[in-house]
Amino acid sequence: MTTDDLKLLDKFQEAAGGDEPDIETMRDLTHPDCTMTQPESLPYGGTLEGKSIWEEEFSAFAEEYEKFDFERRWMEQAGDWVAIYFDINGKVADGDEFDTSAVELFRVENDQIVEAEVFYKDTAKLIEAGL
Repeated sequence: MTTDDLKLLDKFQEAAGGDEPDIETMRDLTHPDCTMTQPESLPYGGTLEGKSIWEEEFSAFAEEYEKFDFERRWMEQAGDWVAIYFDINGKVADGDEFDTSAVELFRVENDQIVEAEVFYKDTAKLIEAGL
């Protein structure tokens, strides 16, 4: 992992944020064989593969959440991985609001994201909110 990898993830996070994610930039930063794993307890949980994972993730979020705002608190490198900690404020579609946090782990090789894993602090809060 290099400083360039941290810059790549900064660019990726910038593309993912805001009202309209920049899916094309996210795809450009993603390896064709990339995998992303979300907690199985969530409706969109499981492992997605390929460059289309970001479209699939944001499509699932659009169905499940009325609002899903995140603010990055920190990003740290550890070997081949980068951990990013977020605070999340959201509202489940036809449900309640919730606040929680999450850690996303990213592995980068040859200037592309090859693996991502998401760990929510409290998936029960999402489920209790009506997910």
